[in-house]
Amino acid sequence: MLGRLTPADLGRRTRLPAWDVAHLVAHVYRAFERIPIGLASAPPAGPPDADRVTYWRSYDRAENGVQTAARADAILAEHGSQGIVAAFDRLWRDALDVLDAAPADRLVVTWQPVMRLDEFAATRLVEIGVHGLDLTAALDQAPALGAEAALAIGVVLRALAPDLDPDALGWHAVDWIEKATGRTGLSPAECRQLDDRAALFPVLS
Repeated sequence: MLGRLTPADLGRRTRLPAWDVAHLVAHVYRAFERIPIGLASAPPAGPPDADRVTYWRSYDRAENGVQTAARADAILAEHGSQGIVAAFDRLWRDALDVLDAAPADRLVVTWQPVMRLDEFAATRLVEIGVHGLDLTAALDQAPALGAEAALAIGVVLRALAPDLDPDALGWHAVDWIEKATGRTGLSPAECRQLDDRAALFPVLS
């Protein structure tokens, strides 16, 4: 998937101020890695206490940001800038194979919340899809996100901010994701149209 990235590509800056492409790949590596890690332990006792929407409200954003950056640094230090590409290309296939082989209603423990596997997988889709847009932007490529994935991510973001209607604002699926996650700012006209609801942005960061 990432085998064509050059050393120059890996050093490019991304829309995430502290990260270059290599750090972004390390972060997405972690997003995939959490699937086999979550399935490696025996299923916890139920019931689940988070789903694909409430998961994003279950942690402190500032604290999580520090921890996330530290994990990306550690993964990159372990594999190196070029090594992370090969490690990622090995991992994502294995992670999806493990995911496909497990029942959707199987319970897993994430960093703390107990979730059904299908609900946890939906959080991975949000994570990987949004950061995939970060990657293509950093590489000056067109957004690469399938229509079905974009729709599923958009539904989660809509549930996080039920007062917002991207259709009424004329935003297509990727536009909505970019606006809702703060990758693209609101225009003055959009701020006027949203009025007080403009303060809801970013919906997820």
